[in-house]
Amino acid sequence: MNILATCACTVLSFGVISSFSVTNEDQNSRFLALRLVDRKVLFEDRDGRLPVDVQWAKVVQLPGGRVLFFDALVPKVWIADGQGRSRQIGREGSGPGEFRMPAFAGAIGDTIWVYDVSLRRFSFFSSETLRLVRSTNWSGGTEDGWDLGTPVAINSHGTVLVPGGGDKRIMANRAVRWVPLFVLGTLPPEKAKPIASLHVLNSSHRIVQQGPRRTVVRDQPFTDRSLFAVSPNGQQLVVVTQAEELGRNGDSLAVWNLTRSTRLVWRTQLGIAREAFSAKSAQQAIDREFADLTDAARSAGAAPVRKSDYMTHLYVPKTQTPATHVVVDNDGAVLIRGNDWLGDSVTYTWYSARGALLGHLRVSSQLHIRALQGQRIIALRKKDDGEHTLETATLTR
Repeated sequence: MNILATCACTVLSFGVISSFSVTNEDQNSRFLALRLVDRKVLFEDRDGRLPVDVQWAKVVQLPGGRVLFFDALVPKVWIADGQGRSRQIGREGSGPGEFRMPAFAGAIGDTIWVYDVSLRRFSFFSSETLRLVRSTNWSGGTEDGWDLGTPVAINSHGTVLVPGGGDKRIMANRAVRWVPLFVLGTLPPEKAKPIASLHVLNSSHRIVQQGPRRTVVRDQPFTDRSLFAVSPNGQQLVVVTQAEELGRNGDSLAVWNLTRSTRLVWRTQLGIAREAFSAKSAQQAIDREFADLTDAARSAGAAPVRKSDYMTHLYVPKTQTPATHVVVDNDGAVLIRGNDWLGDSVTYTWYSARGALLGHLRVSSQLHIRALQGQRIIALRKKDDGEHTLETATLTR
């Protein structure tokens, strides 16, 4: 546990530094407003037939305009064909090609992979036929005193990306401030190496409410934890560090290439102003989050959560952290969702694969972009009735 416990001042300190940095001056000189065109609804959730919670949604663009999507930890994975229809891939169960708790997914060439956290198994499917090709069991063990948690990605070279600390340990208490993000060069792993450190100090609050239709789960809504994402092909990694304890200068962004060797491609400070999270705005945000949780519990047939239980151990920061979600495409381009704790709109920031700031997109906070490839985005839109549409659009200047 001591490998990164003292790394608060040397965040993102691992990796081969054969890269360049992007300065804030470069970013400001290239500011452009972005917009979405060619918008199309790929699939619409009707009467709760395809319940997808944007907080847990996993979305992957596939060849031919198809989209893989699922609600993580729910044993159903769908493929939307781009024409308003969908079909499931696999089914619920523990046998070959079946799922209990699918958590992460991607696409390597013409192969789709899904990792099931309950079965501790990668399942590989043909992108064309959607039939199971093979399964591979995976159990991480320990490395340098850290439990290896759930693998979040795999690529064609067999490289696996795994957060250290173990999934339960990360959420268990506030004693751990930073955990390592490991790259394992072979499958099964022989020797892991840390590539970055993830701030997790204020991400340990979770509410779980059992319902007859589905389980309602809510993580800490206000957090300054590090964000990270991996491209569908498992070759590009982005880490956003935004620990409040480091101050504004600690807000940073870095992108790695993960192939046979790990290479830091570019990094920069975010340069996004931190606004004060006043007592009034904090209360408004808490009330909104609690109302959403109550509505979700009601729709799941669960008893309402008591507000006193919800407030227990709830972390309320002093400032609004700059980012709440991040995605990276197969080329290394990055799209960051800004702070969405309050208000009806949210700003996305788009970086090129070489770190140039391409511009900012302001959209309704109900639109959640979950996948990016080139200029094409896939998003989930939460409607007023609580259901969702799966949409696609082109991101342009």
